[in-house]
Amino acid sequence: GVRNGEREPSSVQGPTHPHTHTQAVPPTPDTRHAASVRGMHEYLSERYNDGTNWKLHYVTAREMYNIVRAAEDGHSGNPGEYRDYEVRPPPF
Repeated sequence: GVRNGEREPSSVQGPTHPHTHTQAVPPTPDTRHAASVRGMHEYLSERYNDGTNWKLHYVTAREMYNIVRAAEDGHSGNPGEYRDYEVRPPPF
């Protein structure tokens, strides 16, 4: 903010609006990491989500636990049906 015509010190470190796509600001480790994570998700979606041989499911750790427990109990089919199999979601 501004007080008495002077800027208050900011708690934000570095540029607040990096424009790495225009190279106005050099890429930081955070923006490089975001690009690699985005690339990973694009690869998984293209390679393992054809709807015939593969169907990609994004699940939380709790949901994955439930899906594994259902499989251990002999259930099969759409894993999404077992997201709440044993451990229910927290009450929000």
